[in-house]
Amino acid sequence: MEIKSIQEKLASKNIDGYLLIDYESKNKVLVSLLGEKMLTRKIIAFIPKEGKGTLIVHFIDTVYLKD
Repeated sequence: MEIKSIQEKLASKNIDGYLLIDYESKNKVLVSLLGEKMLTRKIIAFIPKEGKGTLIVHFIDTVYLKD
């Protein structure tokens, strides 16, 4: 799943955004967007219907998300 397709679905249903929360790779949508990463803390992602999203992650895990 790609962010663009999520944004298209949000726009078609007039939904402002999609909030995803993951811990221990349990959220398959977020895992598919970021790839399999060895994260040690919770991660939060917000995908708006337009524009760039926001990723909130603990400092310890930033080294795994540089790419």
